[in-house]
Amino acid sequence: MKYVTLVLISFVFSTLVSQLSANEKEQARKETRAEVLKKVLELQTKNDSGVIVKYIQGLGDSKVIAQTCFDLIMDLYNQKSIDTMILVGKTGIDLCLAQAERIKEKEPIQSQRLRRIAQMMAFNLAANTWPGWGEQGITLNSEHQKFGLEMALLDYKMATDMDYPPDKIANSLWIIGAHYLAKAEYAEARSMFEQAKTKAEKAGQPDFVLMLEGYRNMTDVLSGSETARSELSRTVNALRQSQGEDALFFADQLETALTIFQKESQK
Repeated sequence: MKYVTLVLISFVFSTLVSQLSANEKEQARKETRAEVLKKVLELQTKNDSGVIVKYIQGLGDSKVIAQTCFDLIMDLYNQKSIDTMILVGKTGIDLCLAQAERIKEKEPIQSQRLRRIAQMMAFNLAANTWPGWGEQGITLNSEHQKFGLEMALLDYKMATDMDYPPDKIANSLWIIGAHYLAKAEYAEARSMFEQAKTKAEKAGQPDFVLMLEGYRNMTDVLSGSETARSELSRTVNALRQSQGEDALFFADQLETALTIFQKESQK
């Protein structure tokens, strides 16, 4: 799966890695990441969530555990281990927020960093539990999607509390709208996409604006509007003609999501 927000997330998160050279840092991350993933996959066969949580909590200090959970959210998704991904993600968010609260007076900068990591993990969990990607081998049940909406709402709350710029708020509003769309709650979805579009316009992101127009059009199509279908086609074509780096991905994703949700609505 590709969603462009993760490029920035990974860059921001790298500021919390210990002070190594770039090559040493990357090598350490790869080795640790592979070993930890292997261990967690072994532990999940025991069907005891407490064993996994205890293992993660014993890996090091709050920065190490935060990085580990952040990485595992992506790695476990790629392994199609959704339940374990959710467990690890909740563990990481809870730890980050608890530690951020404990140190907020003595270490305000580190406290803020931990809150940002928690917000980024919430966004990734929300994205990874949205069924509109059409990822092969990923099965999401109603509880997974309910959790995803909760994470989307948490992401938005934290992003606004930390006064993030308009483009980041637009991402947060989009993922909320995407989850409402999956639930066929079209009025709520449309409202989120409209709010996200306003933020994206303010941020000067024309392709993202087009994508959000596409999701608004899609919401109207699924609500039963025939005129919205032609509007959606025009939006997708505009993205395909754009020279923007992510425009083709946005266009493809709109078509994929429409196919998925149309099939769901016919069940």
